[in-house]
Amino acid sequence: MIINWLGINYLNEKAPDSSNEVPDSFLNYVDLLTRWGEGRYDCDFIEQPNDAVDDFFFQLTLKHGPYTNNDALMMKMLHEYNSNIFKGTDRLIPKRMPFKRGKILFILMFSKCEDLAMYMLDSIYTSDDHYYILSISSSVSEEYYNRFKRFSSDKTHNMHVIQRGQSIQGIWSDISLIYMELVSVIAALNNGWNDWSHKIALSETHYPSQPITSLSSYLSKKNQNKVFAESLIQPKDRMLVKQVCLGTICKDVHPLVNFYDDMEDLLINKRTTVRGASAWHVEPRNVLLYLLSCKQCIKLLFMMKHTAVPEEMYFQTLLFKIKKEPYVDLVNGQQVEFDNLKIQNKNLVYIRWKQGSAHPNNITFDDFASIENEPNKYFFARKVTSLDVMKKMNGHFEINKM
Repeated sequence: MIINWLGINYLNEKAPDSSNEVPDSFLNYVDLLTRWGEGRYDCDFIEQPNDAVDDFFFQLTLKHGPYTNNDALMMKMLHEYNSNIFKGTDRLIPKRMPFKRGKILFILMFSKCEDLAMYMLDSIYTSDDHYYILSISSSVSEEYYNRFKRFSSDKTHNMHVIQRGQSIQGIWSDISLIYMELVSVIAALNNGWNDWSHKIALSETHYPSQPITSLSSYLSKKNQNKVFAESLIQPKDRMLVKQVCLGTICKDVHPLVNFYDDMEDLLINKRTTVRGASAWHVEPRNVLLYLLSCKQCIKLLFMMKHTAVPEEMYFQTLLFKIKKEPYVDLVNGQQVEFDNLKIQNKNLVYIRWKQGSAHPNNITFDDFASIENEPNKYFFARKVTSLDVMKKMNGHFEINKM
């Protein structure tokens, strides 16, 4: 039997000797995909599992991949996460989820600039008041990986390092950046870290314009359960997005993602409906749990990798859908309500970036000076790629850890 994904037949020309192996569960199926590589699968028979969660992910896999090892790892973790949450009538996500407001889950994604990453990590670490997940790419040298491990063990028991061999490999404007965040959130929950209120994802080139303690205090304010996203331009109903599709199916397309329609009907067109947002964002814990467990959200996650630029669109598109659709769990179809799941888009800060570039230019001292004293402005700058400049900024603005 040859599996047909999106109308394309994939046949592994070098199938292993176990090609007649019958997967008896979804996880075995994903393991085979991971082992045999990039969505090519050839076997005589596939047993469809009976469990509702297994069946949901099985059907999703047949229709949308996985195509890569990153896809397979993300699919497997989402499956395990939801299988553990929904068991009969037991609910591990209660309607009310108490947490200490202002406690933050920092997801630090390091793939290059090793000296800069070490300095940034030391600067952003404050105390055991927060949680830290380090997602270390395999491109980071073993020497620096061991330094990150030592830092983690010496500094705090609230820091967890995702091993290089187990981490998602991130590529700019690739869905793997979203995978990296979601895998890190699942790792935090698996560690028993449940009393944080917001998540912030950073890379080695991000730099805080306010002390972490100030940001924590701001997020701890009553009714401050909001989603933040910095937009390089004002949000519009329609914006042009360019994307290179998988393989040789197509080269350049302008996808249409219309989240007013059923997500099963994503179309390829010359326009796309998005909300303007860049790669850095702050999200409440309730929202992340919704994204990890809602069938529609998980479907969109794997559909958008074929039609959109995920890191620019995924979270904002899903957050828009949260306003419009009820939460339905994976097993029994019952609606699950979350407290304070009211989303408001709000810029962290406005920066007058230089025009004419596809991405923001390096931030300048003048940019920081323009926002240093403005109230309620919390911004994580990107493209601060010089260690000397970052050290100078620490001394000039005194905005490092307190």
